[in-house]
Amino acid sequence: MKHLYLFPNILLLIFLIFCIQGCGSALRYPNGYPDSAYPPGEAFRAVNETEEYIWNEVRKWQGVPYNWGGYSRAGVDCSGFTKVIYQKLFDIRLPRTSQAQAGAGQPVSGKQFLRAGDLLFFQLPGKFHHVGIYLGKQKFIHASRSRGVKVSSLTRPYWQRSYRTSRRVL
Repeated sequence: MKHLYLFPNILLLIFLIFCIQGCGSALRYPNGYPDSAYPPGEAFRAVNETEEYIWNEVRKWQGVPYNWGGYSRAGVDCSGFTKVIYQKLFDIRLPRTSQAQAGAGQPVSGKQFLRAGDLLFFQLPGKFHHVGIYLGKQKFIHASRSRGVKVSSLTRPYWQRSYRTSRRVL
């Protein structure tokens, strides 16, 4: 009879082993590293204080899971993420949705004029608008439906095709 009490603990241990192994498995990427990471040895080096200030906060959010309608570290969607970051860092209250955020601030006339903190807006195929925060050096951070909060590159063809506009709220 004592063995029956061990059964749930053994099942829990087996489950945890599978979870840990899944987290530690090596993924293969065509260019050697995932879109959300910098190449080995390359670190983000801020060009100015604004970039550094933003980067120091948003990197704490990397990996937070996507949750439609969420706006906390338990789970966040793209517009909830930008709303929380702007409120915390700059005491600026953005509207809740990406469509409404696209009307905030002033338009940026082109990608070459982007500055850290600018909001980037994308129209994804068959999906709603998407928003992220420009970090500098062609990188931006956003809440991805598939991978949660992550850093991506504007140079990727997918984001080049999807990019629609930018707004400067700062």
